[in-house]
Amino acid sequence: MAREARMHRPWATTLLAVLSAGFVAACGHPSGPRPPNAPPQASPAPIARPYPGYDQRVDSLESVDPDAMRDRRIAIDPGHGGAYRGAIGVNGLTEAEVNLSVALELERLLVAHGAKVQMTRREDRDFRGPSDSTLRGDLGERTRIANAFAPDLFLSIHHNADPGGLHDKNETQTYYKLGDEGASLDAAASIHRFLRRNLGIRGQRILPGNDVEARLTLPAKRRLEAEALYLGIARFFARGAPILASFQALGEAGHPDTSFAEIDGPTLAASVRGPFDHVELTLDDQPVEMERRGASLAWRPRRPLAVGRHEAMLRVAMSGVGWARERRLAFELERRPERLETRVWPDRPAALVGVRVLVLDRAGLPSRAAARLRVTASRPGVAPAETTIVAKDGVAWAYLRLSRAARASSASFARVTTAVKGGAAHGALVAYSSAALKRPPAWSGWALREPGGGHLKEAPGTGEPAPRWTWINRDGFVALRVDSALGLPALPGFRRWGFDSLPPRFTAIAGGALHGRRIELDPDAGGENDGGMGSSGTRAAFYNMDVAQALASLLRASGAEVDIARQGDIAAS
Repeated sequence: MAREARMHRPWATTLLAVLSAGFVAACGHPSGPRPPNAPPQASPAPIARPYPGYDQRVDSLESVDPDAMRDRRIAIDPGHGGAYRGAIGVNGLTEAEVNLSVALELERLLVAHGAKVQMTRREDRDFRGPSDSTLRGDLGERTRIANAFAPDLFLSIHHNADPGGLHDKNETQTYYKLGDEGASLDAAASIHRFLRRNLGIRGQRILPGNDVEARLTLPAKRRLEAEALYLGIARFFARGAPILASFQALGEAGHPDTSFAEIDGPTLAASVRGPFDHVELTLDDQPVEMERRGASLAWRPRRPLAVGRHEAMLRVAMSGVGWARERRLAFELERRPERLETRVWPDRPAALVGVRVLVLDRAGLPSRAAARLRVTASRPGVAPAETTIVAKDGVAWAYLRLSRAARASSASFARVTTAVKGGAAHGALVAYSSAALKRPPAWSGWALREPGGGHLKEAPGTGEPAPRWTWINRDGFVALRVDSALGLPALPGFRRWGFDSLPPRFTAIAGGALHGRRIELDPDAGGENDGGMGSSGTRAAFYNMDVAQALASLLRASGAEVDIARQGDIAAS
């Protein structure tokens, strides 16, 4: 049985053409014994065999514009090979052999019409090596070969057995890159159309004998398949869709770059060849609107972007014609620390306190630039008297012990300073507010992770600069009101270890395997689709939703982030 390889190739229109045939024939059942003296039975009428396809091409190779193929870069991956034989027919024909034969015929056609072709393999081989002999390594090397070629189109050819083990299925399947309902879908639709038209394969049941395998042993039938693929590819490139000629991130001087400093964000600029009437731009997966002037497109930030890495994806299309191949770019944005904000934690007197230092840039956003901060005691009774901390994700933490006198006054007890490029220094004072001094005292200390007893660091929901919890931080430092110390809040992903006591002890649920995982649940049916109806009149769609909500609760309690595709008994789309 064949295994399909779906590989992520970010820069190419991607599809996977699969011809699924019943390579293994079903067995007939013998008839029962004839009763004595029974009249002779008439021979059953012969059953007409369904048409297996692979008869003859119906579209002329001259029906597509050959100029559309000139200088197109196409990567072809003949699936399987070497130790990976793929599907095997009842007469021993292997999928790996057929995949390679069809791919070589297709390469000949494409090159003859001006295309540049990169094959991932030209012989019966795999890509296992001494350092990695796994299927994952084999697929990874095929991906590397294709991406290094920077293709306009990537095509992987397979001839699968039915995944459900049926021996009498015969159909054509064409897959495209997940999430790209633009050019990848256009390419898949064109190729699928010409495969169906010229191979004549229709979803049908095949009788014992497997005519499809017999035909695929013939070079002429493999050539026919390659010609059908060529027609689909050529028609895809000849469809007249617009072309994204350029897509760049520009600095204030108008020069393209991938790294920018001390600006709100770059201008994203693009130029398009050919008519178009639809534009889609996403920045960090969020849709934004571009300004159009003729064939030029531009987007400028209306407010400062956060520092760090950003990714943009642009697609354009002409209605009724097709989509241009999507273009992606990434850029880094940096801004130096401009000011510091400090907060004492807990916000009430305690012998051990955490000082949270928020490092902000000129836009008032957390600065991700590396920053070393110095914390210096400004009065007696503070330990340590001086320490250095490092900001991470725009936030640094210092931990100080305060004497009774130090924690009984609203005067500052520490100062935080940082030096930035050019010698400028910024600082902030650390002090209790007058209101904080009037609050009841708090217990503070470290939550422990069991077994082992180390500090419970990086628990789900404690990430900076916008943590979800107010009682525990990313270092495992805990601040609790004294009257609530024996009633700790729940901590997703963990359960209490042993008895309620201080310091609090936790152990990870499922060993922490679900911490930070992002999971999407899709309860089937909903709305007008009841999904089936039980004898009691209850809709299956309701039970699907009920189970999804219960599962989501379990997953969230284990530290996962969960989204449910629909809420209530309604259709998801």
